[in-house]
Amino acid sequence: MDLNLLRDRAHDNSKGKGFWEDLVAIKNALYATDELYKIADNFAVCQKIALIHDEIDEAAEVIPCGVFNWRDPSPHQYYVEELADVVIRVFDLAGFLEADLQTPYDKFLAPLADGASLLGLHHATSRVLQAHRKGWSEDSIPENLAAIIYLADAIVKDLGVNFTLEDMVLWKMKTNEAREYKHGAAY
Repeated sequence: MDLNLLRDRAHDNSKGKGFWEDLVAIKNALYATDELYKIADNFAVCQKIALIHDEIDEAAEVIPCGVFNWRDPSPHQYYVEELADVVIRVFDLAGFLEADLQTPYDKFLAPLADGASLLGLHHATSRVLQAHRKGWSEDSIPENLAAIIYLADAIVKDLGVNFTLEDMVLWKMKTNEAREYKHGAAY
C-alpha cells in the first residue's frame, strides 16, 4: 500500500468536496500576518484530529456493548468500513500537513505485542494532538499518524476477515469520490 499516494488522493478529494473551504475562507478574510494564518491552521488541525476520534467512536458503535457476534460476518464489514474512514481521515490530515506516512509506517513492520484496539487508536490520535500542540519533534506527528494506520490494519488482520483494510480504504475512497459536495451534509 503506497500510503503517500493514498494520502494525496484522499486529501485532494476532501478539498474538492469542500471540506477545507472554511480554512481557506478564514485565511482570505483575515488579510493578516503569518501568525494569524498559523492560528487558523492550528484550529483546522485540531478539528481534523477530533474527526479522527469521531470515526474511531463510530467503529466502536458497530460493536454493541463491545461484543461481536463472531458467527455473523456482517458486523465485521461495517466495523472495517469505519476503520477505513479513520484511515481516510488520517490521510486527509497528513495531506494537509504534507506528512510522509510511508517511512514511519514501514518501521512498524514488527507485530504488536499486545494486539491492537480502539483504545490504542484513540491513544495514537491523542498523541498526534499532543505533538501538534506541544511542538514535539518534526517526526512525531507523521509517526503517530502512521501508528493509527498500522493499528487499524492490525485490528482488521486480527478479525480474520476475507478482505483487507486496504481493500476497504480503496472502496471507501472510490465511494467518497462519487459523493456529492460535502457529502450532502450541512456543515
